[in-house]
Amino acid sequence: MKRRKAPPRLSKSRFMTGRQCHRRLWWTVHEPDAEELAPDASTEVVFAQGHEVGEEARRRFPGGVLVDLPHYDITGRVRQTQAHLAGGAKVIFEASFLHRGVFVAVDVLRRTARGWQLIEVKSTTKVKDEHHADVAIQRWVAMGAGVDVERAYLMHLNTACRYPDLSDLFTRADLTEEARALERAVAKEATAQLSMLAGKCPEVAEGTDCQKPYPCPFFDRCHDEVPAHHISTLYRIGAAALEQYAADGVESVGDLDPASVSSAIGKRQVRAVRTKRVVVEPGLEAALGKLRAPLAFLDFETVAFAIPRYQGCKPWEMVAAQASIHVEIDGEFVHYEHLATGTDDPRLPLASFVIEHLREARTILCWNAQFERGRLTEIGNVIPKLKKPLADVCARIVDLLPIVRDHLYHPDFNGSFSLKSVAPALVPALGYDELAIGGGQDASAALYHLLSGKLDATAEAKARAALLEYCALDTRALAAILAVVRKLAAQQAAKPTRASPSTARKGRARV
Repeated sequence: MKRRKAPPRLSKSRFMTGRQCHRRLWWTVHEPDAEELAPDASTEVVFAQGHEVGEEARRRFPGGVLVDLPHYDITGRVRQTQAHLAGGAKVIFEASFLHRGVFVAVDVLRRTARGWQLIEVKSTTKVKDEHHADVAIQRWVAMGAGVDVERAYLMHLNTACRYPDLSDLFTRADLTEEARALERAVAKEATAQLSMLAGKCPEVAEGTDCQKPYPCPFFDRCHDEVPAHHISTLYRIGAAALEQYAADGVESVGDLDPASVSSAIGKRQVRAVRTKRVVVEPGLEAALGKLRAPLAFLDFETVAFAIPRYQGCKPWEMVAAQASIHVEIDGEFVHYEHLATGTDDPRLPLASFVIEHLREARTILCWNAQFERGRLTEIGNVIPKLKKPLADVCARIVDLLPIVRDHLYHPDFNGSFSLKSVAPALVPALGYDELAIGGGQDASAALYHLLSGKLDATAEAKARAALLEYCALDTRALAAILAVVRKLAAQQAAKPTRASPSTARKGRARV
């Protein structure tokens, strides 16, 4: 006789997934091996750091007992939890309960004179809206399983904490009333999800947010690829404006009249898309004229630890651990690079490297320069002897991003002024697609592993090579972008002034 397949169960994480989108939950449950669900490098690091935070949180509850069975052994976990409850345990880690087809494992369950405290541990630095439902579903299941949960808390990282004193690493928020208020809603939603999972893949109503609270890994299954210059790529378009354009049947940026767009950058984008040419403003040459040789190009890569590891750092503080510098001398470029070694604080060696190799540069170009300035300022605050020389470096930093953003637009920017959008558009030979590390999040993940000191020699060498290649490309891209922008400015300046008053009033030129 053929055994009937057991109906799907919900877990807390599944419930939260379904709360965002039923279709996403259906695919997650029925296609657990889907390619979209494989975690990338940055996601794996988030998981790893979340585990570290959980382990650290348990140290705040000495004497606690752990429900230590595989995650898939739900029956065994529930039985072990009941044994701990009956045995008089004061604190239980991963206390597991099953109620109406919903399984939860509570991070910390603490006995008090009046009942039990449920404590959910998060590696975030604040309470987020979705955390209310996260705590509520756990409290509902635990109460349904017979546990008197008198208070429910969210325990999260404290931004006031500074290494090496980790005594105040965590702070707690009492979400008891919020959880109680959501009790009926979470019970109703859990029932709806279980019913949905027993059927076919559901349709999803319009208005489902595919990005909040977390980006959906199945996004491409529900959405066609956005064509180039789609109206959604209009620079900083708001949701209301996008909805109105859609209602009006506007599909492409090129369908717009520049006069109908409020922002100067948006107007420039429309003109560039409609003419299929780069639009250059007359002020570009003057902006470039403020740059003083010798020029240098600077880029940092950073790592952030949930539990701080270096002097004066707070949870999730971005720490510069890698730098690439290109210096322009007589039209030629000299490259310098630095990458942290070992598990020691990387900031002093990096700062010393930056000070030494930027000593002669009069203008230091960065992309989104507030990032590099911020890291240098933070280092100066922690290492007083470097405060003045680092402030001198900061004073010479110029942001190349607004020079490009405020004076030109290439049709292939597609509404974005990120370096990964601008560089390939202006310098097609520059591409990140073939690199082992293709973005800042991947670089940060690689730095996390490198600075944790747990890689073997082969993996460490591979990570270092990939990081050095990626960071060097960023500063090489800055130099290449500047070269193209200089040519565009020279071409624009060489164009004769048109006699047409209307054109003169528009104050622009196309290259």
